[in-house]
This record gives sequence, structure tokens and C-alpha cells, in this order.
Amino acid sequence: MTLLCQKNSYLRDFKDAAVKSVQRGKIALNGSSKLTDGYDVVLEDTIFFPEGGGQPSDVGTLDSHFVSSVRRDGEQAVLFIADECAKKDDGGDVPPPFKVGDKPVQKIDWTKRFDHMQQHSGQHLITAIALKLFNLETTSWYLGVDSSFIEMDAKEISDETMEVIEEKVNEKIRERVDVLVTYREPDNLGDVRFRMDVPEALRGGPVRVVEISDVDKNTCCGTHVVNLGDLQAIKLLGTAKGNKGKTQLHFVAGGRVLKYLGLAVKREKSLTALLKCTPENLEPMVDKAQKTVKRLHKNCVQCLRDLGKLEAERLLQTPEDALPTFITLHRKEGEFDFISSFISSIGTNLLGGRLFLISIADDSLTAKSPGQIMLAGEEEYVKKAADIAINQFAAKGSVQQAKFRGRVLDVSKLPKLEEAIRSTFLKNVPNYKE
Repeated sequence: MTLLCQKNSYLRDFKDAAVKSVQRGKIALNGSSKLTDGYDVVLEDTIFFPEGGGQPSDVGTLDSHFVSSVRRDGEQAVLFIADECAKKDDGGDVPPPFKVGDKPVQKIDWTKRFDHMQQHSGQHLITAIALKLFNLETTSWYLGVDSSFIEMDAKEISDETMEVIEEKVNEKIRERVDVLVTYREPDNLGDVRFRMDVPEALRGGPVRVVEISDVDKNTCCGTHVVNLGDLQAIKLLGTAKGNKGKTQLHFVAGGRVLKYLGLAVKREKSLTALLKCTPENLEPMVDKAQKTVKRLHKNCVQCLRDLGKLEAERLLQTPEDALPTFITLHRKEGEFDFISSFISSIGTNLLGGRLFLISIADDSLTAKSPGQIMLAGEEEYVKKAADIAINQFAAKGSVQQAKFRGRVLDVSKLPKLEEAIRSTFLKNVPNYKE
């Protein structure tokens, strides 16, 4: 059975199809693992497209009831209406939204439908041109929310190839080439390109063929524009690695081109304002900024190493018998180079019989920043303190060569970690000094 949406993809509403069945059902919506309760409604015919052929289903309304999903079941479409409330106050089931024989007004979300038509017809056109000019076979495609991609049987697709494909597909759009839907008997498909197998449920009757005049003939169940002029334009966005040596060719078509261009212009204005330059100078200015940041970061790291060394030298000038058993050093911001420089400069003499806790925050702009810590000193002390940090403060790390290097989720809790270490075991060690 060919659905009304496949006969006339431009119908936005329809009210002359009766309800054939209404049954309780539940499905997972929007990729959720949780099942949503509702009703499965089957009509004599429908303008709602059921998901298939790489194209998502339509959404819309039956009278005032929102249709959130449509799936194919054999030759018929099943429209799902979710319950707003699973049970009545008295515990009974929510009554069915319709009864058999009702003729609810079908109304699709036209903005979404037309967008899907543009992307799907755009995919057919790109696929046909890529095959004709470069022998690039399409193996699958994905219609995404913001952009779509076609997976092609090639390890890579060059920029030059994409430029030629993009120029040719937009040339066909300007020529306003017709897109025709015809029906063929299964034994009359010799001149038709098969992008995928015809579904088992549809093999017994005529096969739907979507033809772009003088460009492509392809079996397809989806909704399409009637003329390539309705695509407005196609922009190829680039490539990405696909499955098993294949390449994804990403694109936008129709209204998505204007949306993509609008976002690009907005980003360009923001960047030129931030960098105080013209659009033509964005690339050299970003390159200059990156080099400056790299140089400053290198200088900063060296300064932190020097600071760690100076902190260690300051400590080394203190008489050893005046140093406490537990020594802590915290920096609000920094790199691990500060910690490693401090520990290496301390040497082994001060580590014996003591415990050092040194920390830095990864982000000094917030009070509850994640950070890094190191415990060093007497191996027994380090192991006991590391157990407390891991088990009570969710630190991640391990003890190696009498040192524990780890991450903590919230450096603001370090005073509590210090107190836990002191009270748990350090105050009980011989010759403990504050």
C-alpha cells in the first residue's frame, strides 16, 4: 500500500480518512530507554510519513492530539499518541483519543516535513552526481537535526572533488530539474539504481521509484520535492571518517543553508569584534594569538617551576627540628610542574619521617574547582593518607615510589582532608610535631 504522504508530499492537512484501529501501546521516544505509554492509531490512509529509508517520521496532530512518532507496520502506518497522564485519578486507564470510524483532522508539522524533503532530495542528487562524475558509491546516509551526511565507499574525498560535486548539484538546482515519482513492476527495474533493497513487505506489488530527470532513478519510500528548485541550494560542509574505510560527506540543503550561513556570519562578527580585525584578517590574527598563548604558557610553566624551587629553598632554610611532621602547600592555580619542581628540590632528607601535601586548582575562577594533589614523604604515611583521600574524598590516583599523585573533584575540601589525615593517624605517630 502506498500512503497518501508518498503520493502527494505537499499535503499539509487531511480529514477524509477514518480510524481503522486504536490500541494501547508504548514506545521509546527521542532515543530514551524509558518507554512512554500511549495509543497506536491506524488510519485508512495518512499524510504522516513513517520513519524509513533514512528519513525520520513526521510529527503533528490528529485533531488536538500530538502525534510524536510514526512507524510502518507492514503496509500501514502506525501513529503514536502519548498519554499526558498514564492513569485517571480513580486509577483507570486514560480513554482512547478516538474510536473506529472517526475522521480526525490530520495536520503535519510542515516546517519539519519540508526540511526533511529538502535534505532527502538533496541526498539523492548528491549521490547521483558523485556516482556519475567520480564513481563514488553511496552505502548509507543519515538525516541529522542540523546537518546530514552520506557515507561513501571511498577512503577519502578530496576538496577538489567536493568542489566539483557542489558546483554540479547547484547547477541542477538552478536548472529547476523535475523530480518525478513513478511506480514500476518488480520485473521492470532494469534502468533503476538500487540504493538499498526493497522492503520485504513491499516486494509483492509495484515498486516506488523517485526519478530526477536525466540524473537518477532510484527506489525510495521517502517524501521528496517535485522540483530541484525547491532545494534552493546545497552546501557541502566537509568529510569525516566513516565505517570500515568509508568516508562521510556532510551537507546541508534548503533552509538549512541559510541557517548555517546565518550562524557563520554571527560567529564571524563575534570573532572580528573580539580580535579587533576585519574578516579577511581572522586567520592570521588567530594564528598570532595561538603563538602568543603558546609562548606565554611556556613562560608561565617555567615561572611555576622556579616558584616551586623557591618555595622548597625557603623551607630548606628553616631548621629541620623546627619543621612540623605534616607540611601542606596549596596554590590557587598552576600546573603540575610547580608540584614536581617543589618535591624534586626538597630532596630526600626532609621527606623521611614527614608527610607533604601539595595541591593546585585546575580552575581558579570557581570556589569548588577540581585539582591535583601530591602526597610525598614517609612511605607508610603516604599510603595511609592516600587511602583517606581515595575512600573519603573520591581522589583518583595511585601510590608509586612513596608518592601519591591524584585528582580531586573539589579543592575547597582540602582542609577537611588535612584534618582527616591528622586526626586519623598522624597525631598518634611518635615525635609528631605541629
